[in-house]
Amino acid sequence: MSTQGNKRFPSGNWFWHEWDKSVRSKEEVLEYLKMAKAVRANLLLNVGPTNEGILREEDEQVLQDLQN
Repeated sequence: MSTQGNKRFPSGNWFWHEWDKSVRSKEEVLEYLKMAKAVRANLLLNVGPTNEGILREEDEQVLQDLQN
């Protein structure tokens, strides 16, 4: 079951769902980090594990890309 999202939050969900394949790009995450730094805030990336306790491959890839 999918909850309708919007342009900014396409999945419309707060928690991990198997059918939710949305992921932010490296560039989007870097922009969020830039905004958080500007207002001296923390940024919660909210990358949660699947039912098996592992990160989705697409989430892991974006996090690894942030190191480069």
